[in-house]
Amino acid sequence: MRFSATLLGLVLSYSAFVNAETITPTLYSTSAINGTELKCTADKIIPLIKPDGSKIIDLCRNERQLCMFEGACIVKTTDGLIGINYVKFDENLEKSVFATFDMKTCPFGLGYTGACLDPYFSISADLKEYKIGDVLYIEKFKGTKLPTGETHDGYVIVRDSSTYHMGAGAEFVTIFTGFENDLNEKNPFMKMGFSDELINIESVRITDQATIKKVHEKRNFPNVPENLLNIISDK
Repeated sequence: MRFSATLLGLVLSYSAFVNAETITPTLYSTSAINGTELKCTADKIIPLIKPDGSKIIDLCRNERQLCMFEGACIVKTTDGLIGINYVKFDENLEKSVFATFDMKTCPFGLGYTGACLDPYFSISADLKEYKIGDVLYIEKFKGTKLPTGETHDGYVIVRDSSTYHMGAGAEFVTIFTGFENDLNEKNPFMKMGFSDELINIESVRITDQATIKKVHEKRNFPNVPENLLNIISDK
């Protein structure tokens, strides 16, 4: 889909903005795990189970915990790559359960309610304060050069949530940074200091529906832009 320069620039009227807010962002990412070489003893190998009780794969305990903490991981196996999302703790099974995702359509994993995660343009937030699809404008992000080859336009979309965010309030959001974790020097938001300290920055919640629609279209919400679909094979 093609967009005019005006549309891509998203030149907005004053009416598009409401209620400037202070947010305190942190970072999260999709973990890459080598499942072909489990570097742990047999007693620390744990299966990742689907909600139906079937097994996806065995991983070391610390790698399983990492996949749960970040919410998604990509595991290298002898048969190729498997995309895995953490789902929830299943009280019936008395286990944490996981699901696989299609990396051809959502290369980085799924957010809450199944929206694809879009690196550097997705946030996870408290759904008592936001709803999936809400758009924020963050001036500090504008102009940032990203590992995807894009330049940030300042807009992010709420695509995810977690137990960490429930009841945390509107100010606590987490920025999804693709495969670059909070220690990766390629992560421009790490260089801004969001990985190792709490920094307050200004954001604006967009309420103008025409503007929200433009942002959704530009980022192909709830999917990801087409230029990101081959990013796994590119790596």
